[in-house]
Amino acid sequence: MRYRNQRTKIKGFTLIELLVVISIIALLVAILLPALGAARRSARQIQCLSNLRGIGQAANAYVTDYGVLPYGEIASSGSGRAPFWSSPNIFGGK
Repeated sequence: MRYRNQRTKIKGFTLIELLVVISIIALLVAILLPALGAARRSARQIQCLSNLRGIGQAANAYVTDYGVLPYGEIASSGSGRAPFWSSPNIFGGK
């Protein structure tokens, strides 16, 4: 026998429980976002270093084959010195 004042139990989430779950998820996302940004920065740095290493290896291979560095234009500062890339064999050797 049911009374009118007695509420029936409905299975499901209450509004408070739903808000608590949403706030916990938001907190976890806020904690993870800086870590993801740092990982992206680190990946960019590693890619840049890899590119620089490849340029250095290519220049070294050119010096090994031809005995001089490849010629390149660099904006002069008016000092009258030769640009870095046109200097003869900075890696040593011949």
